Amino acid sequence: MNVLSRIIDRADRQAWLMGRMMDRLGLTVVETTRADLGIRMYSACRTCMSCRHADECEAWLSASDKTYVADAPAFCPNAGFFRGVHRRSDITSASQELYLQSGEKLR
Repeated sequence: MNVLSRIIDRADRQAWLMGRMMDRLGLTVVETTRADLGIRMYSACRTCMSCRHADECEAWLSASDKTYVADAPAFCPNAGFFRGVHRRSDITSASQELYLQSGEKLR
């Protein structure tokens, strides 16, 4: 296998792992890119591409195949990023709920 093929295979695998991790954490691309036009998501993708825990990640994702979890595993270099997205999503959801409730009171 030539070098280019290995690079492409690794990129495919890491992108697949990133997508599975986001699914497992209940995150969407919209949530991960909303706050800063995707700059942090871009950084998280680059971090994933260079991560040395791909085998560990794949094993973790396979072991908990259909279970939603709140946090990425400790070995994940993007765990902090994912926590931040969850916090922002929680704040946004709470703000939207307050906004909708205040609108209902005004009617």
